[in-house]
Amino acid sequence: MKKFLLIFALLMALTACNSANNDEPVVKYTTLVTYAGTDKDTQVTTFTFQTIDDAPLVTLTANWLPDEDVIKPGERIIIVYTADSYGVNGPIQLLQASPVIGWIPATTEAPITGNIGAQPVTYWRSGPYFNANIEAYISGNGAAVKFALLSSTKDDPYPVYYLAINQTDYNSIEASRKIAVLSFDISDVWNLQTCQGIKVIYRDYQNQEAEMTLTK
Repeated sequence: MKKFLLIFALLMALTACNSANNDEPVVKYTTLVTYAGTDKDTQVTTFTFQTIDDAPLVTLTANWLPDEDVIKPGERIIIVYTADSYGVNGPIQLLQASPVIGWIPATTEAPITGNIGAQPVTYWRSGPYFNANIEAYISGNGAAVKFALLSSTKDDPYPVYYLAINQTDYNSIEASRKIAVLSFDISDVWNLQTCQGIKVIYRDYQNQEAEMTLTK
């Protein structure tokens, strides 16, 4: 399990002042992408992403050498960058890169629940990935997050995943609002002919079972 990363990402364009010319804004993009690898000889790194659902695959390149002990090829990360336009293949100026929670789901034989309630800020699919910005009240150093497919539902029209958030040292007095980014590859389920969508079950702030649903 990976710790909650205290990251909040909106898939939208942000603007900042251009130090060279205050009349021309510099457009910054914050995007959830897949790290596709780095050519060590040219020191060029490649990222790929789909903006939403089954939109065309976009390939971005940047002069950046990541620490592959932290970020490995195939993993999902958030990048902040400048470019001539959004959603177009080509080189970018990378400003920041951060890993997110996820990539490969687990499986479970029985429903799982965490001890921390949560609230989705937004959720969506981009290509093979289920993505979500999740809000929760966390104290201390963070919480463990598990995203798992209920194996008995894999061939159902709407296979069920469970999102469980656990914190062993939770202190309600010290807890503060955190938002974490999740991104998991659901292609093994989504590409099945029997699949019409997915359901993601989680514990809400009222300690009740709630769900996020994506439909094909």
